Amino acid sequence: MPEGGIQAPPMLDAAVAFGRVLRGADLRVGTDRLVEFARAIEEMDPSRRDDVYWAGRITLTSRPEDIEVYDRAFELFWETGGGAKPKPRPKIRLSVPQPDRSVMPPKKTVEKNESGEEAVRLRYSPVEVLRHKDFALYSPEEFAELQRLLADLRLSGALRKSRRLEPAPRGRHDPRRTLRGAMRTGGEAVRHRFRKARVQPRRVVLLCDVS
Repeated sequence: MPEGGIQAPPMLDAAVAFGRVLRGADLRVGTDRLVEFARAIEEMDPSRRDDVYWAGRITLTSRPEDIEVYDRAFELFWETGGGAKPKPRPKIRLSVPQPDRSVMPPKKTVEKNESGEEAVRLRYSPVEVLRHKDFALYSPEEFAELQRLLADLRLSGALRKSRRLEPAPRGRHDPRRTLRGAMRTGGEAVRHRFRKARVQPRRVVLLCDVS
């Protein structure tokens, strides 16, 4: 392939494809080394042969006898244009939950009075009625409804993002888990993995004066 003529696939797909070529040449490379190789390519111009060559030689070889094997594998990898075609990303389907009808604002209804004029009336939901009614005027059924509503009440404090990361369906790309999964599928990065900052409740400190 002429100098500068390669169209590099995504960096992780290229790293996985090259790792497969190296294994075929009996040069064993681990996931950690492939991750470093992918990161090195991202900092360089992947269309330049020399940049890709030295990025791989520095990160994927550890012994002098590895260099000859690496050179042969790199020639094969470069001449085939990277070897792996990027997989299309799976489509994500979003589901929108239905609103809770019991807490919606009162509905407006239009009725006609005796003179034929239109009059707008508001119909309040049971929750709206209980919210504005005096406790002393509650019926036993309304007290039971209030207890049910209080049982469903969930108190939550402010949240903050932790420095720790956790697996997620989307977010920051996780090259380590992506490459580890690719090793189980014959070197193909079938599924890209992501991670995000873990969200946890803020610590609440109560200062109580009992004097």
